[in-house]
Amino acid sequence: MTTSVGFEMYRPGDDPTILYQRADLLLYEAKNRGRNQVVGADDPRVLSKFLNADNHLKN
Repeated sequence: MTTSVGFEMYRPGDDPTILYQRADLLLYEAKNRGRNQVVGADDPRVLSKFLNADNHLKN
């Protein structure tokens, strides 16, 4: 059995939809990296992708 995890934390001003969408993007990033991966928004390898996606989600 393998597990891939994307996790995000609530930030002031977040609504549940944006929070869920960011966590979903991080989950797919973990899956793209292969088996048994954990990815959070503070991971420097995804930070720029995450910030670009976050700006896109809010617009």
